[in-house]
This record gives sequence, C-alpha cells and structure tokens, in this order.
Amino acid sequence: MYHYLYKITCLTNQRYYIGMHSTERLDDNYLGSGLVIRKSIKKHGAAQHVKEILIYCSSREELKYKEQDIVNETLLKDPLCMNLKIGGEGGGQKGLKRSTATKINMSRARREMIANGWKMPKKSIDKMKSKLKGRKHTLETKRKMSNMRRGKTMKPFSDEHKNKLSIARKKRIISDVTKARISASLTNNPKNKGWQLDAESRQKQIEATRRALSKKPKMIVSCPHCGKVGGKPAMIRFHFDNCKIKGA
Repeated sequence: MYHYLYKITCLTNQRYYIGMHSTERLDDNYLGSGLVIRKSIKKHGAAQHVKEILIYCSSREELKYKEQDIVNETLLKDPLCMNLKIGGEGGGQKGLKRSTATKINMSRARREMIANGWKMPKKSIDKMKSKLKGRKHTLETKRKMSNMRRGKTMKPFSDEHKNKLSIARKKRIISDVTKARISASLTNNPKNKGWQLDAESRQKQIEATRRALSKKPKMIVSCPHCGKVGGKPAMIRFHFDNCKIKGA
C-alpha cells in the first residue's frame, strides 16, 4: 500500500489543491476528492491539471500528520489554494459556506420531499434527466465501469418481488402505435442487420416450418377474454389465465 501527499495544479489559473491518498496502484489516475478541485476538473478538464507527489509516508496516520503540517490556516488564506479546511481529515464539505438564498432553496426542497413521502420532486428529476440527456461515456470510462462491475453478481429477486414484476407485465398493454415504433426502430437499426437472414436462408426456414406443421396439425384456439385466435401452445402461454385483458 502506498501512502503519499500530492499537489494538483490547474494550468489554466494556477490554482492548486493539496491532499493525501492511499492506494495499491500509483497509476490509478486519482485527482483528489475535494469539492473545489472536482469542480475545477469538471470546468477545465483533467488534461489541464498536473499532479505531483510531494512526499511518501509509511502509514496512513503518518500521512495525516504530514498533511496537517502543510495544509494549515496560513495556506488556506492563499487565494490560489483550493483546499477548504485544515489537512488531516480527508475530503468533505466541512468549511463550505453557502449563501442565504442557497440555504432557503435547500430548506424548501427538503420540506417538499418530506411532504411527498421523501420522493424527489418532478422538476428535480427533469433537471437531472436534462443534464444526462445526450451524455456519452468515453471508452476509458466504459472500461473502468466494466472493471468495477466485473465479478459482482446481482442479488436474486425475492418471490414477492418476482410476483409484482409478473403482475405488472401482465397488466401492460402495448398500443398499436408503440408496436409500430418498436418494429421501425428494430428494422432501421444497423446493429440488427447482422441478424437478418438472406432470401435463401429465409426460404429454407419457411419450408422447414411447413414440413414440421404438416406432420403435426396445428390446433387453433380462441382466448375467451380478448378473442384473439392462434396456436394452442402460444395462446396458453400468453392468453386464457395469463391474458392481459383478464388482469386489467
């Protein structure tokens, strides 16, 4: 495990941030967790920030003492310093001063969430969606996300959860307009072209299906709830007791 004190300098405005970090890999691309340094990286880009290692320590405790000596009250008064508090305690928002208007907005938002059963207001959800809309992850970000999820498995759903999902799907009725949009989307998607059969293969598939049906006549049944007519195996699976109209 490596324990070191680092300094990150923004090349755009020469502002700097000093922090401590413990890691098993020196090349983990860590650029600090402070509130101001994160905003600086978001505004100017990671490429405009240079990181240098100031000192290595043998333990986390020693690292905290070293940061306390460097990131002191005198350093915090420097207008170019992006640290918000005295060193030795790690990142966080302690020492951050918010305006009166911000405090009022936070208080109002909290009251609205409490009145709404701790659910986020629709305007806040829409605001988050608008920020994420059109956002594309870089290949490097996708690789990091993949490595983070690798080896992790999702906990199995409980029987109660499975039952709720089943009921929700049965009650869902897809309109003809939605079906047409789904069909058009799949047809025009270039990624699906590889799954489309050529004319000869398609004809062979049709002939094979006809031969199979000729040996065993298809039993046609009608759903008593929606009146749809079709083959018995598929109808039993999606209609009769499982019909969406029945559960509606």
